[in-house]
Amino acid sequence: MAHITITTQALPEAPPTPNRYQELVADVITALDRILEIMPKIDEAEASGRKVAGSRLGVPDAFLATTAAAVEQSPELAAMKKLDPSTTRDNIQYREALRPLYDKVVTVGRRLYFTLLWMKDSDVADALQIYRIAKELASDRRSPLMTALVANMKRDLGKKVPTKADREERKLTRMMEAITEFQQKQQQTQEVQKAA
Repeated sequence: MAHITITTQALPEAPPTPNRYQELVADVITALDRILEIMPKIDEAEASGRKVAGSRLGVPDAFLATTAAAVEQSPELAAMKKLDPSTTRDNIQYREALRPLYDKVVTVGRRLYFTLLWMKDSDVADALQIYRIAKELASDRRSPLMTALVANMKRDLGKKVPTKADREERKLTRMMEAITEFQQKQQQTQEVQKAA
């Protein structure tokens, strides 16, 4: 008699198949990574660990150029070795050259963010309309399927719509908190006046 041994092992999961948007985004991210690889000074700035002082960022580039020229013209200032005129000029040119790129990237980011918000808003508007219609259809209780679908939508919406009583209770709570805060401030004022 032959023995049969059965072993159970989980099948290896296949990686999920990316959709067309995920493939497009992967291509764009690869291109952005390539841009970051060829852009000078980005890694240097991040690796420096130096904090940026916001108070210094408002100083005009014209002042920097004038200061670089002063260091070049004055042996006393050059001897201090506090500012390298060629590095300062190079940094000014870098900022001027990259400003349009920065503006473009920020603009693309804002447009992309708005697109994401707009698409969700459109979907939510349609889904909420379907939900209202489904609730209306389920209100007569003749369709168990519609009642179940509405229950599923309500569950996944996860948002309890406040009733008028809930709104009134919150309003009353806020009012009571304001009265309590006012009374505490009055009491503190009286205590200060008594102490004085």
